[in-house]
Amino acid sequence: GLFAHLAATLHHTSTVVGQLEEILPPALPAPEIVGSRLLFIRGRASGTEAVCRTDGSVDELSGDCRFYASEEAAVRGVENGMVEPSDLLVVAGCGPRGGPGLLRLDRLAQALADAGLDVPVLTDGLPPENVSGLWASLVTPEAAASGIIGRLCDGDHLQLDLTEGLIRTTLKATELDRRKPFGVPHYPSFGYAARYARSASSALEGAGFG
Repeated sequence: GLFAHLAATLHHTSTVVGQLEEILPPALPAPEIVGSRLLFIRGRASGTEAVCRTDGSVDELSGDCRFYASEEAAVRGVENGMVEPSDLLVVAGCGPRGGPGLLRLDRLAQALADAGLDVPVLTDGLPPENVSGLWASLVTPEAAASGIIGRLCDGDHLQLDLTEGLIRTTLKATELDRRKPFGVPHYPSFGYAARYARSASSALEGAGFG
């Protein structure tokens, strides 16, 4: 809002090579997916939250999880025919701490397109730009922060209610608590990546340093 308010002033700012508006390239229109919409979904009991992007053709979606702990593993699974059209693809380890840094799942989107699969994806990473289908992304808490997404297993049943904005499962809380949490990737105790992995805030909080 601030930049929009200052747009005219900024564009008329003088620089050593002329006014700013004269040297900047023309703005390109933002890409958009026709008919797409964004909404928040959450799991009441677990505190899980995610941003869901959908084309609006469905109000409810359910399926059995096909879990992968990284984008690389998910790509291999798709290429090897391990993902069925009825699956709900869960990809963990792509959030701010697990990445480290929010990873955009471009390779997975390409693998799904090459395989002719249009399956819903639940991930703690970022969805690719202009991708079709249903993507529930930026899941918080992420897997590397002991989020529920890191305790899901192949065959777990999930229901995404886009009307009420809820994530439902037939699993009991005691069952999830008994499961071993997702293994946090080990990074050296020094360096930018290690510092970020230790202190990054959640995806829905901006994924910056805490």
